[in-house]
Formats: sequence, C-alpha cells, structure tokens
Amino acid sequence: MFLIRRVPVQVPIGDGGATGLSMPKEYDSEPEGKEPLVVMCLGRSVKPIKNFLETCRRFAEKGKNSEAFLTTYHAKCERNYVQWDIFRLSNRRPIRRLETVHFDENVKDDIVSDIRNYLNPHTRRFYTKRGIPYRRGYLFYGPPGTGKTSLALALAGRFELDLFVCQIPILSGDSDLQALFENLPQRCIVLLEDIDSVGMTRGAKERAQDDSGDSFKKSRCTLSGFLNVLDGVGSREGRVVIMTTNDVHKLDSALIRPGRIDKIVHLGYINQKSAEQLFLRMYAPDDDEPLPYDIELTNGELQKLALEFSNMMPEDTFTPAQLQGYLLNHQTSPIEAVAGTSLWVEEEIASRDDAKRIIDVEVKRRSAFW
Repeated sequence: MFLIRRVPVQVPIGDGGATGLSMPKEYDSEPEGKEPLVVMCLGRSVKPIKNFLETCRRFAEKGKNSEAFLTTYHAKCERNYVQWDIFRLSNRRPIRRLETVHFDENVKDDIVSDIRNYLNPHTRRFYTKRGIPYRRGYLFYGPPGTGKTSLALALAGRFELDLFVCQIPILSGDSDLQALFENLPQRCIVLLEDIDSVGMTRGAKERAQDDSGDSFKKSRCTLSGFLNVLDGVGSREGRVVIMTTNDVHKLDSALIRPGRIDKIVHLGYINQKSAEQLFLRMYAPDDDEPLPYDIELTNGELQKLALEFSNMMPEDTFTPAQLQGYLLNHQTSPIEAVAGTSLWVEEEIASRDDAKRIIDVEVKRRSAFW
C-alpha cells in the first residue's frame, strides 16, 4: 500500500505569526511537475518503494518509444449511453508533423505561438487572478480538403495532448454532450468537426437551410446546450476547443463571438509556394529508406521539378488534398508527375465548370418549381 502526496510547506498562519502547515499557493493550480513528492509504504522494508520506482522508470522509458504517436478518442453512443471510446486499436496513430499541413506559414506560426502561450502555467495563474475563464477556442473554416482536421491532429501532436473527436449529429441530445464534456481531462484538445452540418438554431422547431432551400438533418442538440458546455457555469477549464466548418456564414453569431471563439482561421485553396513544398515533401528521400522511384535525382534537380510543378498550378484554385491525390498517382515518378500537370489542371478546371453548370441548372429548376 502506497501513499504519494505533494509536500506542503510551512508558512506563517494566524495573527501571531505562528508557523504551521498551510496550503501553498501552487495548490491552486494543476501540478507543473517540479513539486516535491513523498512516497510512503507500510512496514520497515524499502524494497516495495524501490520496486515502485523501478516500475516508474521502465514506464518512462517505454513512453519515450511511443512519443511519435498521438492518442485520439472518439465519442461513441451505444444503447442510449455515450462515452469516449478508449479501447479502439486505432486510437494510437503516428504524429503528423505541422510541416505536412500546407497553408500560410505566418498564420500557422501564429496559431502555434498562441496555443503555447495559453498552455503556459503562468497564463493559467494570470487568468485565475483576474477572474477570466481559462479556456481557448479556435474555428478553422474553408473548403473541404484544405487541411482543417489535419491541422488539429498536427497541433495535438505538436503539444503532446490527447485529441477528443466528437461528431455532434450522433448524440441524442444536450445531456449526451454535457456528459462527454464532463469526462474530459483538464489538458486536451477537443475537435468538433463540421459544425455547420449540424443545423443547430436558437429555436427548437427551427431548421437551418442551405442556399437551395433544402433542410439539413435536424440536430438533436440545441444551440443553448452547445453553448453551455463551451462556457457555461459548470463547463471545465484548461482545454483547447477546435471547431471546423466548411461555411462560416452558416454559424450562429452567438457561437463565434469572442470568448467562445478566440481565433478564426481560414484555410483556403493552396498557393504556388505551398504547392512547391507539397511536391518536395512527396518526393524527398527518407533518411532510412531507398528512393521510391528508379531515377536518381539530386536535390537541385528535385527542387527544379518542384518549382516547375508549382508554376503550372493556378493560385488559389485547388485544395491540398487534390494536389496530393494527383501526386500519389505518380508517386514513383516525379518527372511523369510534372509532365502531366498541365493536362491534369485543364481537366480538373473543366470538370469543376461542368459540375457548377449542373448545380446552377438544378437550382433554377427548383426555384421555378416552388
């Protein structure tokens, strides 16, 4: 039987200046990892304590080997019971580096700096002393395939935080959402994906509508319940909440006001500089593996191909996912990828124009019918 506790310090108490045991100031916040600890066990032998410390050492060494993995938890509803699924083998996944998420580098650096500052213990004490709720919220918006979810995964790996992913439409109501948020740890990242598809509105009987007049599937969670778990009286503090949406204009203004959403980040179509970086990431040789293609290229030759590839890409036209998909079709030959880029760009733009014309015709047909 072990007893492990943080050591209290002696501070003056009472009017007479007597010295006694009192709660130190650092107890007001979560441990920083530098506090002294006392480990005790029943009996005269110290062998149990030595075995315990040896177990801790082996656990720490094992953790070093797993630092390259991120733990994710997904909301799961079964038999009217909701919980974070912690047993799936897919919960552990390789950490995705921030360099593999391609968008404006200045914006990326700003997000990293902001989260780093928020997670600093001094920031928590600053918030507490001034009566400010210790929470941080981000909204990532942009077209599908621009890297919103990938950025959340990369940030969780960057700061070594567990990631909790929730799809709100699977929940049966506000009570489920409340239960999930009550079971979150203090330090984590919560990812709420595609919140524009939920269709939450202020009135219980209202429905969100898209531009064509069709209704979304009605959410069983209310907007008031959703806002309550974000910053209500009983909401937990210390976490980072990231919400993603394809269309920020469909969100209620109460949801994105300052205090609930502290930073709004736009992830748009890829520019030529990012296209060049994506090409280099795709074909750069690994340190411990042979090249994935037969023709050996020098760094200069690969850089030249990357520049040629990016120059054929129109600015702000394609998503990173589209470019990555094209390059994966030519993963063994960067030269062939560059050679076919112009034709691929023409075909993709033509296909997009055809799809847009079909949508416009359908919208006009429905408008005339109603």
